[in-house]
Amino acid sequence: MSYQPEERYWADYLRIALPIVGLLLLVGLFWYWAAQFIGDPANTEPSPPATQANVAVINAATPTVVVAPTAVINAEQGTLAPTAPASTDTPGGDPTAAPTTQVEPPPADDPPATGQITNGSTVVTNDDGVNLRDAPSVTGAVVDVLSMDILLTVTGEMTQADNYDWWPVRTPGGQEGYVAADFIAPAP
Repeated sequence: MSYQPEERYWADYLRIALPIVGLLLLVGLFWYWAAQFIGDPANTEPSPPATQANVAVINAATPTVVVAPTAVINAEQGTLAPTAPASTDTPGGDPTAAPTTQVEPPPADDPPATGQITNGSTVVTNDDGVNLRDAPSVTGAVVDVLSMDILLTVTGEMTQADNYDWWPVRTPGGQEGYVAADFIAPAP
């Protein structure tokens, strides 16, 4: 009669544990891949509330102009863009009044040269499935996926990262993000 000890060797434990660890790693990898493919709706930022435009009040008795926070309406895109709030401007008025700010109309910029992307220019997507990202990087979260021929407004200066030139843009719906320069072209 032979005697069988009730001990297990370390190799026996590995034979049991390794398939379980491998299965957990595969499930985790699949979960990560599915989250990247589908996108995470909890990561998206809510769109800002609509801005209301207020009217400037001019008092003819004393040269006082009160300008409330206003919004500029972009007629081409049908969106509102808030402007900086200005305070009361009273020449020769009360010295204890709050500091004043001169309100001037925005300078009339010359339109950018055709074929050139600059801050404020209008560009168009030149491919289907263009990613609008929340940061100028290939690792930035995808905010939206744009189809071909979508008009975008450039809202800032170009940034270089991850071997791409990134332009900050605003969609016709008011969503902002970054698009790689390879996937946009100046609007005709």
